[in-house]
Amino acid sequence: MRIRVVLLTSAAALAVLYLLMTISAPDVSDRRDEPARVPRTVRGAGDTAPAIPSSLRNVFEYSEAVSRPAIPVAARAVTPATSPPLALPEPSPSPLVRLVGLVRRGAQTKAALAIAGDTVVLAAGESAAGYTVVSIDEDEGVRVRMPDGVSMILAAERGQ
Repeated sequence: MRIRVVLLTSAAALAVLYLLMTISAPDVSDRRDEPARVPRTVRGAGDTAPAIPSSLRNVFEYSEAVSRPAIPVAARAVTPATSPPLALPEPSPSPLVRLVGLVRRGAQTKAALAIAGDTVVLAAGESAAGYTVVSIDEDEGVRVRMPDGVSMILAAERGQ
């Protein structure tokens, strides 16, 4: 059992290694048609050192004699593009009281009101949380007196 685990793990590791090498390796097939380019060495008037072929060059040794002139790059101030913060639409203020529906109990009609998130059933003349039901009419709606004394007619919401 342990041998199978070791073999499967090594096979998976080899597959991952192969995929990584094929992804990161440059495509050699595109470069077969191009002739090999040998970099030219630029010599100054006073340089007498012979050009060293690239095959014999020590890649770990850097020469101070050949230096490229710095190309001046126009520095520009990079300012991040700032956009105004997203203005989220403010939620419409939910009314503290709304008519949920009408309830018939026997011959009496009562109004089901949602007051500050709580649902209460009130008949005409009854009150809850400072809201008093003045009258109930199926066609007109429910007339409610607010805690500040202002009267308001609540219509039943259609389509729910």
